[in-house]
Amino acid sequence: MELTAEIVRELLDYNPNTGDLFWKERPLKYFKNKHDRDKWNGKFSGKEAFNTTLRKKTGRISGKKGKILGKQYLAHRIIWLHYYGCLPKNQIDHINHNTMDNRIINLREVTNSENHRNRTLQSNNKVGYNGVYYDKYTNKYRAHITINNVLKCLGRYAALEEAVEARRIANIKYNFHANHGAEKND
Repeated sequence: MELTAEIVRELLDYNPNTGDLFWKERPLKYFKNKHDRDKWNGKFSGKEAFNTTLRKKTGRISGKKGKILGKQYLAHRIIWLHYYGCLPKNQIDHINHNTMDNRIINLREVTNSENHRNRTLQSNNKVGYNGVYYDKYTNKYRAHITINNVLKCLGRYAALEEAVEARRIANIKYNFHANHGAEKND
């Protein structure tokens, strides 16, 4: 059975202000008999759904997941289907970088390239700004940006502020999201 917005809306309530999904009482058509239906509804109806934490191999939390009719889905994709009536064709970006925040105002459909233009500050960054690092061989700060998998050098600067400004201007020129490089907001 293909998952549709109608099925999702029949099975789940979504609160766009909190980003939470809740199981609705399921009708008999999803069960073999009334006993199974009553047992399921008694256990799950009204309870939070899709609250299993999804972790990457690194141990970092990357969202919520859950099952509908035996198949696993990511919560933010089900929310998109519930709210907009269709599954996203591309990726869903959590604008504030908090993958547990599934409020509809925090979700946007983006291409992979667009999603990379709203990344958190990388954990190995030593200067505090994406695309800027200190080059110990030249004793200068280097600014760079990657566009369409091509690394573009934005220059070498004696002062950190100059390198940061060069990267800020490039972020605007290449349509990076305003949150790009911000710390993860848990």
